[in-house]
Amino acid sequence: MRMILDEVRSLKERLNDIGTALIKNDINALSELIKESQNITKVFTAFVGDAPELNSMGLDLPIDIISEQLSRYIEGIKNRDMMLLTDNVNFELLDTLKVYEEILLQLS
Repeated sequence: MRMILDEVRSLKERLNDIGTALIKNDINALSELIKESQNITKVFTAFVGDAPELNSMGLDLPIDIISEQLSRYIEGIKNRDMMLLTDNVNFELLDTLKVYEEILLQLS
């Protein structure tokens, strides 16, 4: 559990920086975001994988929404849609990572 918590925190920090760069229309932001694709997939897959256990503990995690967020991320990368990615990173992925981090902290 500790290892995934560290990965969530690290990814959250990097995505926060990338999200800021996207808002500023930094030309390097997209390439930095693409570099994080494997980490994003790993952490979000872990979260979705943990969801049944967490839901059995009384949490009500909206797996469909988390999956939609990841789908929008993939769509944004494929289409190089900077507006979609800016919203997705800053208002979806980061919020979900914060929730996952809080849950992991409570369980540790």
